[in-house]
Amino acid sequence: RIAIMAGGALQCCGSPLFLKTRFGAGYRITCLRRHAITDPSLDRIPEVIRRHVPEAELLTNVGAEFSMRLPLNATGRFAELFTEL
Repeated sequence: RIAIMAGGALQCCGSPLFLKTRFGAGYRITCLRRHAITDPSLDRIPEVIRRHVPEAELLTNVGAEFSMRLPLNATGRFAELFTEL
């Protein structure tokens, strides 16, 4: 169980799944490339992710690492996504 406090008072308590479902913005996938991509048009991994999860949002893209947010309602598409990756 996880408890969240603010101002010295308990605000919420629950399992990680409950809290993510109730308050979460989705899942985050972080990928590390072998080399930094200088030309974004050559980076195919975000294209693969967006093909499976069109709502995926790019959060960071720095050097050899990038992160994308995947919405909670896309979990049914994760298996195919991870298989292709």
